[in-house]
Amino acid sequence: GSVLALILPIAVSLGFSPVAIGLVTVGVGFGSQISYVNITMQALASGFQKPISDIVKGNVKWVGLATAVLLVIGFIVK
Repeated sequence: GSVLALILPIAVSLGFSPVAIGLVTVGVGFGSQISYVNITMQALASGFQKPISDIVKGNVKWVGLATAVLLVIGFIVK
């Protein structure tokens, strides 16, 4: 299950837009792709036998691009 399914009704009842909550959720997901302590990064480094810094460096350009798109969408969609 998803934590978002639990949080979304509460956030909406507090007056937050569902779109805003979705954008925050996607932003948190992007942030987890460049974190050294994320279990996904640890698994990738272990599975590919590469230093975790190489895995994170490989993700930074894509996460940066995706974050820029997220910001544009965030300012367009209200």
